[in-house]
Formats: sequence, structure tokens, C-alpha cells
Amino acid sequence: MVVLPPERLNHLLGRFRNVLSKPQFENFRSVMFGLIISACKEHDVKSMRDTVGETKCHSSINRFFTSPAWNLDNVMKCAQEIYFPQYNMMIISSF
Repeated sequence: MVVLPPERLNHLLGRFRNVLSKPQFENFRSVMFGLIISACKEHDVKSMRDTVGETKCHSSINRFFTSPAWNLDNVMKCAQEIYFPQYNMMIISSF
């Protein structure tokens, strides 16, 4: 059984739809929700996937991190707009 995020979390995560493709967004939502509800469990890809009842192969979510087709700067800018709207500066995300 797939466990869906509460509507409030879906609304917040939905703000990232513009910077991620539909499959990327689904992986992002699963990962973020999995991190939140896995609490004391392991925070590896398989555990997060299992916690939310994700039916996708865990390699798909693993590739989301290891071979990202999404742009980290765009995701970080979106996060900045959500969490720090009062600051008019770019978060540096280059590692």
C-alpha cells in the first residue's frame, strides 16, 4: 500500500513541479516524504521507498540522486523562494 503525503505537504512539495519533470517530481516527493516519516529507521533509498510503500524499483530513486537530470540550482532557488522569501539572494549550491 502506497502511503500518500498529507495535503499540506503535497501543496508545499507541489511548488517544485515547475523545476522537475513528472517522474523526477514523483521521486522527489517519495524521497522527501520518506525522509520525514522514516524517523528512526535507516535513511537509505530502499528504506525510504519501503516506508512510503513506493512500488517503483529503488534503482529509479537511486538514479534520481546519482545521475540527476534535474538542475540543483533551480531546485535550490525554488526552495529559497518557499522558505526564505524575504531574502533577495541566490543560495549557492555548487559543490
